[in-house]
Amino acid sequence: MSALVIYPEDTGKDADEVLRALVKLLTRMLAPDHRHDKLKVNVASGEPRRAMRALVGKSQEDEALRRKLVNNLATRLSSGEIIIFHHDGDEPWRGEPGSAKFDKTIAKLLRDVRRALNTGEPDTTPVPGFLRLVPHYSVEAWLYLNHAEVQRLAPERAARWLAAERRPGHGLDHLHKPKDDEAGKGLSDKHNRALAQTLRVEDLQESPSARAIVEAWRGCAPLMTALGAASHYAPTSP
Repeated sequence: MSALVIYPEDTGKDADEVLRALVKLLTRMLAPDHRHDKLKVNVASGEPRRAMRALVGKSQEDEALRRKLVNNLATRLSSGEIIIFHHDGDEPWRGEPGSAKFDKTIAKLLRDVRRALNTGEPDTTPVPGFLRLVPHYSVEAWLYLNHAEVQRLAPERAARWLAAERRPGHGLDHLHKPKDDEAGKGLSDKHNRALAQTLRVEDLQESPSARAIVEAWRGCAPLMTALGAASHYAPTSP
């Protein structure tokens, strides 16, 4: 069984559970028939996780952490693990996957990972098994699509504002810093876990950045193989 390993940008108390729940929803959008209990989803911890915060730093300590992150990613990829690399877009959806703020940083990271893997491939060749998870503007733009839970958790004013901002086919991806807008007056990080764990596939499908991620992941052969093996219809060992 191939393991999915999430490398999270977020460091909040419930960040791991929130991202696990979102990855399960995204893989459900991709392969509705797979069984979650047969798909192992881990979250990176320790030094690799600390290195995520050093990606945009320029100190010697940041650079040392970044080199360790490159080696860690290369080791995991060479062992067959699938990397889910998370960072928020930090901008409203602009019609294409990625983030203007982080694209160059990720491209440089992947160049070094590719060289560590010693594949001999050009620097622009995709790295098999490396997937990006980039919500726009942020994770909250996805979580706040959980209308039923928002109504339960948030003051009426914030819930009404989010319902009015929600656009068919576009969700809340157009908002700038959604948790700092009207919603932020009634919702906070402490609500994210409950929002994530009861979010429905049909809610998340309203987000164009979520749909774009699913389509990008569809081209990842190792992930599709893992989802096929986790299917309800996959043969089991005697």
